[in-house]
Amino acid sequence: MKAKTLLHFCPEDGWVGDPMPMWHEGVCHLYYTKKRWDGQVVWGHVSTADYVHYTEYPDPLQCGGENDLDAQGICTGCVIYHDGLFRMFYAASDRFGKPHMLQAVSEDGISFEKEKRELFLQNTAFYRDDCTWRDPCVVFDDANRNWKMFFCTRCVSSGILPGQIGMAESKDLEHWTLLPPGTLREACGSLECPDVFRMENQWAMLYYWHDTRVRFSDSLNGNWERRKVLSPAHFDFMAAKCADDGTRKILVGWVPRKPCDCGERIWGGNLAWLRELTLDQEGNPACHFLPELANIFNRQVSFAPEVLHGQCKTKPGGWEINRGSVLLREVPENYRLRFHVRTDNPLSVVTLFLRLNWESEQAKENWNGEFSAGYQLILDYPSQLLRVREHYQWDQRPDLAAIPLNRAGEDSISLDVLLNEDILEVCVNERETMTIRLMKSRKGKLGISVTDGCATLTDWSLCGKG
Repeated sequence: MKAKTLLHFCPEDGWVGDPMPMWHEGVCHLYYTKKRWDGQVVWGHVSTADYVHYTEYPDPLQCGGENDLDAQGICTGCVIYHDGLFRMFYAASDRFGKPHMLQAVSEDGISFEKEKRELFLQNTAFYRDDCTWRDPCVVFDDANRNWKMFFCTRCVSSGILPGQIGMAESKDLEHWTLLPPGTLREACGSLECPDVFRMENQWAMLYYWHDTRVRFSDSLNGNWERRKVLSPAHFDFMAAKCADDGTRKILVGWVPRKPCDCGERIWGGNLAWLRELTLDQEGNPACHFLPELANIFNRQVSFAPEVLHGQCKTKPGGWEINRGSVLLREVPENYRLRFHVRTDNPLSVVTLFLRLNWESEQAKENWNGEFSAGYQLILDYPSQLLRVREHYQWDQRPDLAAIPLNRAGEDSISLDVLLNEDILEVCVNERETMTIRLMKSRKGKLGISVTDGCATLTDWSLCGKG
């Protein structure tokens, strides 16, 4: 067992896949699908009591023997605690590629013993017999006093987007009855990694289809309806599930790898920093970084901005930039930046230049020190988008990511920017977040530019790792 700091965790012998958190007696257990260096997918396990320090355990679940139902591959599932036992529900494939729903049990949540029997058989009148039969999530149904299982599957009929949510029920967690699919009006290829839990006076369901989405229902048997915001966590916060510590709904997701600053994603990566899932004043889902992040980035960094052009006035806790730009030459490689920004013109654009650098020493010399590489985090007020782009002097590239900037129309926007190794995470207005890898550089300068107006930056805080 190993003790480390929980920030973008990755095991030494593989990559993090879909997380499966559960809270038990003051400890958050994070089970996850792990892709090992040899290519095999198993389950990993870490635990944390403070979301900063964690303990890593031996892998609790691996593929079985040649004739076992889980011989070929193991998929996502869930772990619950009931009547003195940790019960692990998971999907796997046998050597012929046929999927099965399976269970393993444990007294301590660390060492599990497989029950070598199938929980229930597929019924092709309800569901398609293919590899999307997986990702079980088990929850207790208070209204009917039984257990419900939700899982990823596809409808029998062919179609462009056949994804639907599978269902089964049980009185004792041992004997299961397959049910017709639930009602979830979503046009998608598959509803991966469903997670169902209570949120205020309704049920919430997380699932993954291009991003982590959330819907709500009055009943586990009822219609799952979307609200105005479908995905508050947005870009590259993959297959998130929820841990409930009694006071907060905590989202645990993962960040995929990339070969370059491009659209391609590679399965398996790092845990993302944890979010709290909340509802805003209109009842729409929202999320923000856990405040425990301050225990990791707790070294305050002083700043002395160099004015490059335009006007810059120092203000308490920040400054005012009028159609100009400033540069901070000395910043840590990894840092957390927080501030509020307000502009006097709805057509303004405020840009943070992250990890500004030169593509080569020759470029630095030929262009008189003009920065030719880095990234732009753009507060695009006219289009109301927060954009991420590569920074080039001449070439033009598309956005690497974009999310809503100011959905509620406040006159001030708060940004919480986390830059750690090759991962950038941003929270806007304590309501919406995005995650993306920046592959070209892990260090560089920080710049700020304001066009078409004047911007006031307040509550500025730049912190490195303590």
